[in-house]
Amino acid sequence: MNMPSDYRSAYQSPGVPSRPPASDPGERPRVWPWYVAYCVAMALLYVAVVVGGALLFIFANEILAEQSRHDDMDPRIMGVILLIVGGPLAVFFGVAPFLTGRTAWIVGIVAIGIGMTSACCLPATIPLMILWVNQNTRTYFGMR
Repeated sequence: MNMPSDYRSAYQSPGVPSRPPASDPGERPRVWPWYVAYCVAMALLYVAVVVGGALLFIFANEILAEQSRHDDMDPRIMGVILLIVGGPLAVFFGVAPFLTGRTAWIVGIVAIGIGMTSACCLPATIPLMILWVNQNTRTYFGMR
């Protein structure tokens, strides 16, 4: 039997596409509100890390006076480390929901990946990542 070249397979009629079309690129993906909530939560978490680091740095002398031994890490060093890590991450997660286009999708992958480094964030980040790499989400952000 000679079949037309526009058939995808012997079992598919010519009018049926091989896969369902992606949603309208103008329509926001279902994952968007969850992604924004995740970014807000992570930004608030890192703001708390910055505040904790600042408090450790400010009250280092009082903390050292309370400790019986001084072989632990100096609270000033820990405070600086928390400030160095928490500050940029608070800004990163605070800015991430406001980006658009391909940059927003890439930053979203990075933001979700950062959350995946913590076991307590995995219950939120695994479904978020699955929905983020979905074809409809990629189409909305101009990725393939």
